[in-house]
Amino acid sequence: SEMCIETGLTNGTLDLVYILDQQIHDERFIKVLETPEEAVFTASSSNPFTSRQQIPLDEILSHPFILTERNASYRLMLDRYLAAREQAIRPYLSIGNTEFIIRQLIGSSSLSFLPSFTIAPEEKKGLLCALDVEQFHMQVWRQVLHHKDKWVTREMEAFFQLLDHSATDALSAHRAQTQKGTGQKPVP
Repeated sequence: SEMCIETGLTNGTLDLVYILDQQIHDERFIKVLETPEEAVFTASSSNPFTSRQQIPLDEILSHPFILTERNASYRLMLDRYLAAREQAIRPYLSIGNTEFIIRQLIGSSSLSFLPSFTIAPEEKKGLLCALDVEQFHMQVWRQVLHHKDKWVTREMEAFFQLLDHSATDALSAHRAQTQKGTGQKPVP
């Protein structure tokens, strides 16, 4: 949960976190990576929905769903979005393993709601498709955070360098913040 992450980063039990959730804005933490990701309704490429455009959300919600667990980041965002519109989704299966969900979707009539990057390999193979849902758009954020007063080890620095090229600018900002904000020596 977000509270566990905040507590772990603040008390030093976590060196850093890599999360997929809503944007976290907290001056205690430095973001090394922050990249938006689309969260999409998805189905097997054999599902009739895949040939349609601008599918009404009500119609989507009336079909069987396999979703991540109720309080998982993007699932929670979807549940809140629907609740604000006095709608709900009732999956026949909730599980924390997205790979399991993806395997179950292939060739089935079930639908799911997942970050687009998780289905991208199966989309390329023609096994899954993101659905075009009318007036629906949701973003989640890939974020790597650490406490601003946390000493950045060589291992952490190596991890930061392994991140996607989009992290380059954030890493430079991180170094500048480390030099200014904490008085600690930056990592070479």
